[in-house]
Amino acid sequence: MTHQNIGPVLFIVGYDPGDHGWLQQSTWYRVFGPGQAMTLAGISVNYAYATEIARITNLLKAGLARWCILHRVSWSREFYILLELAKKYDCKITWDLDDNTIDPRITESAVHLNSATSGYKKRLQTHIAQQLRLLRLCDNAFFSTPELTEIASAHLRSSCTMWNYIPDFYDLQEDTLLESSWLPVIKDKFVIFYGPGSIDHMIHFDLIANTLSSFLMDHTNVTLLLGGGLPVPKIFLKFGEQIQRLPKVLPQTYFQLLKHVTVAVAPLKLDHFSSCKSWIKVLEPAYHGTVWLGSDSPNYRRFHEITGTGVLVRDQDWGLALQDVYSKISYYKKIARSACIHIKNEFSWSKKLSEYLQKRPN
Repeated sequence: MTHQNIGPVLFIVGYDPGDHGWLQQSTWYRVFGPGQAMTLAGISVNYAYATEIARITNLLKAGLARWCILHRVSWSREFYILLELAKKYDCKITWDLDDNTIDPRITESAVHLNSATSGYKKRLQTHIAQQLRLLRLCDNAFFSTPELTEIASAHLRSSCTMWNYIPDFYDLQEDTLLESSWLPVIKDKFVIFYGPGSIDHMIHFDLIANTLSSFLMDHTNVTLLLGGGLPVPKIFLKFGEQIQRLPKVLPQTYFQLLKHVTVAVAPLKLDHFSSCKSWIKVLEPAYHGTVWLGSDSPNYRRFHEITGTGVLVRDQDWGLALQDVYSKISYYKKIARSACIHIKNEFSWSKKLSEYLQKRPN
């Protein structure tokens, strides 16, 4: 497919500059991933913070943006300014919400909000209502799961699903872990890894904490590696060096780490909120041929059915699943590594660029 008719593209990131938005994992997947694929295809691409209004205005005025893709932009003031600028300079707006939940029902069904105060839930409802109002003003929107696309389509018919894929430059990065002090800690060991997207995801880890504790007690040769800067839960302090904690690292370093672990676990509370989460946490290990175990959520199940990799687990079956994978690890590794080439060929942004561009607003 030729891309000569694709005008200059501007990715606008809604983090505050002080939040190091360019180092956020979601930015690498939803901004740099497709952005790099566009650049390699000869499409002009620029990047900006939503607060850089003067710079964005100059880019639009100079004709250096005909399609603006907003990521994590949910501040109403900047959003309305960007919409006015896009209208003035004849630029289309796509809002990429990834797997951010925009369903008002979340406060009624999400397990991780059970202990939230009524005030917090009310603020969340107000925020979601504001997002839905802003959504209706866009030309179209991208979501990384069909569940969210269906919800959004009631408010913006041009909403569509754009799955999560792996940025190509992840594979081009040198393995910085080879010289890292972390590699000897896990090298040649049976390592179980949990890497949450944020500290809020600790509620999902709690789902398997007791099971993992019992498993480590029965298998002293197993190491549990906690990523994402998570603190070590009290239940695991008694295991000493069996528990290792990875500090916050660059997204590509985290991605490289997955080559060196034995099993990656991706637990999710099976509620309405989790049913809308994307497949990224199982795609990451599968891309390296690493075995994964994940909760039987809709999009983990989709990925499992497409690739044949991984083990889907119901809430009460984590102990059985861990023991099965541990005792048959050679078998599961063979399956994961056999699918690795297919996954690298089919789940990178450069391979999916045509699909991405076909979904741009007219």
